[in-house]
Amino acid sequence: MTIDAILEELQKATGRLEGSFASKLYATLNPSAPVIDSEVLKNLHWRLPHAKHPDRHGAVCTLHAKLGQELDVFLQTSDGDYLIRKFDMTYAKEKARVTAQKKLDLVLWQNR
Repeated sequence: MTIDAILEELQKATGRLEGSFASKLYATLNPSAPVIDSEVLKNLHWRLPHAKHPDRHGAVCTLHAKLGQELDVFLQTSDGDYLIRKFDMTYAKEKARVTAQKKLDLVLWQNR
């Protein structure tokens, strides 16, 4: 299932376009996928597409893809490596169960 399909099904069921919730469902199925979260977006100086965006559905899908790409690029940097090592030291027992993308997502989420 794709983020696009999840957004569509949620919109049919609720009448609302829930980008953040759809990304959480998608990340449950695909642990390496990013979660669209307001705190993560703030840290990146990004925003969800406005409710009146002419193609909000497409814009949310594009944002989700861009977020995944940016996190993957960041993970290849020395700063990304540092954050992953710090996460692994802090959560040594769980480190093998959490993807690098999810580790970065959690670090960005908690950095307020």
